[in-house]
Amino acid sequence: MAGLPDGTYIILNGGEHGAAGFGLGGDPNYNAVLYDPTKPVNTRMSVMANTTVARLYHSEAIVLLDGRVLVSGSDPTGQLADVPPEDITDFPEEFRVEVFTPLYLLSGLARPTFTLTNMDWSYNETITFTLTSGSTANLKVSLLGAVASTHGNR
Repeated sequence: MAGLPDGTYIILNGGEHGAAGFGLGGDPNYNAVLYDPTKPVNTRMSVMANTTVARLYHSEAIVLLDGRVLVSGSDPTGQLADVPPEDITDFPEEFRVEVFTPLYLLSGLARPTFTLTNMDWSYNETITFTLTSGSTANLKVSLLGAVASTHGNR
């Protein structure tokens, strides 16, 4: 799961049954689901896209600096020599990566540009920036860290 700049979340990869890794998960989830916490209950999740790549345990989604989502990883136990044959997954280790383009990048709207005078920030500081192109109408600003985690999300 990864938080997106528009306040929604992308949820993808993993198995639809079983547990974690070591061949214990199965029935890969091939759908990318968008979770929108602003929508009414029971309408917050929608399937956005799908893949043919089985990505189970140790897969991840990383929001890139341009707003796209890099998707990678898989359950590596299918390739490990020290894993007993009965624990080897039907889904081998995956080395391909994919890029998911969220809807906010497909809107056709021009992306605003800006300048910052201060690049050294402190906790709880107010940051000022100057818009150099685009409109301030309906402008929202999100700060995201380019991070990755295969085990959790904060």
